[in-house]
Amino acid sequence: MLTNRLGERRLQLALVATAPKLKGCEFAQVGHIVIIRRYDENNVASQTTQTFLLGGWEEISDPEAKIQTISCNSPLGKVLIGKTIGEISEVEAPGGFQEVELLGIEIPNIKQLTERRSVAA
Repeated sequence: MLTNRLGERRLQLALVATAPKLKGCEFAQVGHIVIIRRYDENNVASQTTQTFLLGGWEEISDPEAKIQTISCNSPLGKVLIGKTIGEISEVEAPGGFQEVELLGIEIPNIKQLTERRSVAA
């Protein structure tokens, strides 16, 4: 009897926890998709953007993948980790230093990670 009452009391005091709804990401982390814009040496923004998956230690080179993976250990990956949308950072590129702006951060879904580019016949 005592055990049943204790069990009932625990149920009365229990809180139901639900996972928070993810509305986006505050800062870039491994596993996120990041959208960037590069700036040239005259500080002029590129008209195009680039989208990458921030991966683990190794870069995955798959020319057919819609989203290219960059290593968190690469110069660009190191610069992007921990950054928030709108931040501009300087990254060392083969031609010298270059500024990149973080335009967007997304949590990828499985479809984004498995899609391939369509190849023209």
